[in-house]
Formats: sequence, structure tokens, C-alpha cells
Amino acid sequence: MTVVPPIALSFFQSQNCRRCGLPRLYAGCVWAVSTIACIFPSAIALAQNPLNQFPLGFEFADTLDEATARGEGERRVVLLVPSALRGGRNGNDIGPATEAFRAGPLVDNRIARLISRRFVAYGFDMDKRGSRYDEEAAQIAISICPDLQFPSVMPASPLLMVTPQGKELGQIDMFCTGDALLEALTKVVNENDAYRELRPDEQALDDIQRAEVYYDLRQFDHCIEQLEGLKTSQAYYLRGAIAREQGEWAEMKAAFKMVTDEDRKMDIQMQEVRRYWTIGNYEGIKALVGGLDRRFPHYQEALYYGGLALFHTDQREEALKTWEEGVLADPETAWALRLDWTRAMAKSGPDTPLLSRSGPESLLKRNYLSPQGNSDLNRN
Repeated sequence: MTVVPPIALSFFQSQNCRRCGLPRLYAGCVWAVSTIACIFPSAIALAQNPLNQFPLGFEFADTLDEATARGEGERRVVLLVPSALRGGRNGNDIGPATEAFRAGPLVDNRIARLISRRFVAYGFDMDKRGSRYDEEAAQIAISICPDLQFPSVMPASPLLMVTPQGKELGQIDMFCTGDALLEALTKVVNENDAYRELRPDEQALDDIQRAEVYYDLRQFDHCIEQLEGLKTSQAYYLRGAIAREQGEWAEMKAAFKMVTDEDRKMDIQMQEVRRYWTIGNYEGIKALVGGLDRRFPHYQEALYYGGLALFHTDQREEALKTWEEGVLADPETAWALRLDWTRAMAKSGPDTPLLSRSGPESLLKRNYLSPQGNSDLNRN
């Protein structure tokens, strides 16, 4: 007999069954006689969701009901992440295309922050044999993308952005780059007033907190307006971060120079690494990353760029060692997944899109399916 945690019990008692309309666990609900959720007998604790392994800065919902409830209550877009291909599944039953998607675009800090503000992600199987098969979510996906009714022949599903009621707002290929996904997510937010504008709870925040929300939403003009007259380290840091993303290097340096908070100074070091990557200053990256201590808060991300700098200056073996060091520094983080995926792709080459978890390529023993690979490796 399954013991239902009190918190989970109270949550599901407050929700109505999407099939019969009656409250969950109500005696008259024929779909909820033996389970806490009408569709998923395993939907008890979010911690059981394998998609939340390697924390990304946001959490995947464990059920469609949870995703839609949060979407309605918190004014969020539901980001449906269907998994189609059955072959090459990882030990946690995550498909290889979904694993590559997690390792690639979803590790991007800009994307994680935007999703955490305006989206709720829900991953599920399209194949009935999958452990996370969801008939209702599958029907929504098929109504938008009819080809998804043939999951056995699709290497990857499109990502679907929908309202809590299931109306399509946008979609994009799972094999997209981080920049392409960021553009698609931002477009959905900006084109819909309910998601573009601040919620009442966000409007009640102080100036610096509202500025942080606008920064995460990629509404930089509004962010700068909120920072008007503020002279704190956080205010200067946000101005500098925006300038860095917009390629305004003089403004970036001027803003960062005013930051006095020691923790923020370490964040500025990472911003400088990202700037060097943007302009292709590989020697600058190597110089900055080479002197970093393991206690540096962005250590794994820094090693990711350090490896790229080595890779693009014909130091392939040194790059592989750098990425390996990054993975082993903390194998349970999102950046460990990105480092492992990148190292595996670089080690096996572009002609081996499906990597064997039993082979030497993946230190984390993952399968990744990404035909285009990591675009950061293909930079000219």
C-alpha cells in the first residue's frame, strides 16, 4: 500500500480530476480509487521525477495536472517536452534526444531563468511503453503535431508551448541551439500580455527585485528603468550584465567597476569569460580560467569555456581533459551534464550522434542523441 505524504495529499485533494471533474481522492471519482493521481500511480513526489536529476534552475512538473494548475494559478506557459524515440534510453528511462536537450539548451543560464519566471515544463512519453506515458498530454501534442502519433519513427519531438488550456503558442525542434530556444521562448512571452506583464506579486517587489524580474524576462529597457537612481552593487551588476549581452563593452566595464560586493566580483569574472567567448578571444579565456580555484562559484561553467578555448586552438586532448575535470568536480550538476555531453561529442565526432553509455565517451554513462551536436564545437 502506498503511503501518501501529507503535503502531496493536501495538494491533490485541492485539485479536480481532469477526466471526471470531481475532486481528487473523492469517493465518487472512479479514476482516483487506488492512486493519488488519476493518471499516474507514481505521481507522488517531485523528487521521483528523473527529469529533475542534474538540477537546471527550474523543476519539471511531475504530472500534466500539476503543470496546468501552476500555469493557471501563476500565469505560466506550459512547456510540453514529449519524448518519442524508444531506442537508447538511459537508466532513468529518459530518451537520448531529451537527454541531449537537457545537456544543451536547458543548461543555458538565460533559458533557465526565463523558464523559472514564465514557464512550467512537463516531460512525458509519447510511446505507450514508456514509464512516463501520458495519454492526455499525448493527445494535446498530436493535435498540434499530427506526426507525433508515430513516435517510433521520430528521433525527437518538437517542444510545444501551450496555454494551460492546451492552445498552441509556439513550437521548436528539440535539436535547436540555445540561442534559438531563447528566441522562441522570449517571443511567446513578449507576444502575450498575460506573460509579458508583471504579475501582482512581482509588481509588489522593490525596485531592485523588479529589475531582476525584467532582466530574467529579457526586457532590458524596463530593467534599466527600474535601476534608475540605484547605486548598489546589484544595480551596477545588472547594468553591466545587460551591457555585456548587448555587446556594449565600455558600458559593461564602467558598470562592473562600480561593484564592491566580493561575491558579485566573482560573477563579474564569469561575465568576462562569457565576453571573451562572444568575441572569440580564446587566449583570454585560457588566461582567466587557468588561474581559477575549485571554490570559484562558476567553476564548472568556466571549465566548459576553458575547454572550448583549447578545442578551438587545436589543443583537443587538453580540452578533453579540462571537460573531464569539470565533470568529476561535481558529477550531479547541470553543468556536469553539459560538460559530459560536449566531451562525448568531441571525443566521438559528428558522425556518431547516438553515444553508447557502455563506451568511453560519456563519463556519466548517458546516451545523447543530437545529430547537429553542440554548436559551440562547430564555431568557425
